[in-house]
Amino acid sequence: MPFFAPPRRTTLSTLIHIPLSPPNVSTPQGVWSIARAGWLACGAALALASCKPPATDGYQERVDLAHAGQFASAPIVSPDTEDAIWARSGAPLRIVYGLPGAAPQVALECAGRGSVAALRLTRFAPADAEAKALAALIGNGHIARLPVAASWNGRAWIWQGEVAPLDPRLDVLTGTRSIELTIPGAGSVVIASDGQPAALIAQCRQLAAEGATGVPVPPAGPA
Repeated sequence: MPFFAPPRRTTLSTLIHIPLSPPNVSTPQGVWSIARAGWLACGAALALASCKPPATDGYQERVDLAHAGQFASAPIVSPDTEDAIWARSGAPLRIVYGLPGAAPQVALECAGRGSVAALRLTRFAPADAEAKALAALIGNGHIARLPVAASWNGRAWIWQGEVAPLDPRLDVLTGTRSIELTIPGAGSVVIASDGQPAALIAQCRQLAAEGATGVPVPPAGPA
């Protein structure tokens, strides 16, 4: 009866022939033997273990895109405000900033009185529905970050946020030098100061103080 030997299990040692005695490294044949063994070991290890390539940014991008849903709108270009000015709007305690004869870029408004008083900042730039961000204001020796969110004004989603009038972060708007307002995706707006933002904030703070104490507060004199 013929005898059949069972098949040998493939292992790393069966793929690579490792001599019992070390090769002589003083000869070219010995050096070649060591290099050949190393290459074979590396190739066999990759074949048996199915090694994955190292992580890359490109791979991460492919994974993100494969599972992505809705994307944020493309960022807009920062507007040119070299000749922009502040002006009073039709509503009381509200001023707007923009080029004469054009749509405004920014608005400041004192809304409410007393404990519910707030300084409302509006950036007339497209926003994604339900989006939230931090508006950075830099200038006059201050760096302030104010929370803003997408707000529907009846025609479009724009950026808007409210801050308590006594919040010290508003001091960035009370100086005499220009500031830069930046919202991610909405570009940057360089805002000149002509005293109107500072006057509106002072008036809003006065209304907030009067509502909190019930006693009229005299307007602050010039510094």
